[in-house]
Amino acid sequence: MVGVVFHWDAKPYFDYSHQRLWYQQYEYSCRAFEAEKIVVVDPADAVSLGISKARNLETALRFFTGATPVLIHASGKEELSGFIHPIDAVYIVGPDYGSFDLPENSKSVRIPVARPVELWAATALSIVLYDRYLRT
Repeated sequence: MVGVVFHWDAKPYFDYSHQRLWYQQYEYSCRAFEAEKIVVVDPADAVSLGISKARNLETALRFFTGATPVLIHASGKEELSGFIHPIDAVYIVGPDYGSFDLPENSKSVRIPVARPVELWAATALSIVLYDRYLRT
């Protein structure tokens, strides 16, 4: 089983009339690379897309019983090129300007980049799901 949790970073200046477009970045990558379920962490309850939502990461992970949480982050412990994807995994992206309290059985992965810039969460997710698709 492959799942995805992403953090909806509600900002007061965000134009919520375009939330479907923002969400589609995640949805299309998940469809393309066979992730079976997406859950959004939405503490502000700002998303109204008819998708599975949770107020925090702990609640979101309940949708993925038995799966290994894998945080995709610039400071991840393992580089993607050597990362062994768990058979049952839930990939976690975001929040862009904060952190999650991860369970002890979690893994974390980073994507090496040519210049010191952080990738957008949806881009990083696509790269990791593609890597999983190629190697499993």
